[in-house]
Amino acid sequence: MSDPPWARLTRPTLAARRARARLARLAAAVCVIAVAVASVLLVDALVATTDVVVAAHALRRGDVIGADDVIVVETPRSPVVAGAFGHVDDVVGRVAQTDLEERQPLFPTNARDAPVVPSGRTVLEVAVANDASTLVAGDSVRLVSATGCASSVAEGGGAGNAGTDAPAAGAGATPGSEESGADEPACTLAGDALVMSRARRDENGGGTSVIAMAMTPEAAARVMASAELGAIVAVTR
Repeated sequence: MSDPPWARLTRPTLAARRARARLARLAAAVCVIAVAVASVLLVDALVATTDVVVAAHALRRGDVIGADDVIVVETPRSPVVAGAFGHVDDVVGRVAQTDLEERQPLFPTNARDAPVVPSGRTVLEVAVANDASTLVAGDSVRLVSATGCASSVAEGGGAGNAGTDAPAAGAGATPGSEESGADEPACTLAGDALVMSRARRDENGGGTSVIAMAMTPEAAARVMASAELGAIVAVTR
């Protein structure tokens, strides 16, 4: 009866000792390779997915995002979600810049910080005659008089200009007409008004929209004076 193949490894000879040493080195190398492969697979499993904040339900442009409006989902890491928010706290209080569908990821481009009143500005609720439903918090608009420059307190002029007999370009014309001076600086009441909230319908009727806007105190004075003389129009910048 012949000996098994491994029997020679147990013999007390120099050749057997060398064979056992080679076998031990081979086993060690296999173990190292196995550990390395397992480590790579483990790391890959850990970094293959990422947390992404998505809309819990459909959101409208201009909506202020609350904690109940978003959820965090685990999604495969890819360029499609690169830059998306990963924590709910990062988006709460932001303003949706576009209509968002359910499960749509949120990015800094479609969820902007809510505006903060700049230093040196005051907030004034302005009734505008044109459709302001597309304006959202953070937009910048120009406020002009719809009755023309001659009957408005124009930017760059004093309050005493209102109701004076001095003619001005576009006097009596409405903004948008060829004779109007609405595009001229003299008709501008506020050159850079910051929208602070979405427009709401005027409770007093008249078909106007009321918007809270931040502007300089001088511009606020012109707007209030002009509101008594005629309609005000918000022009997007």
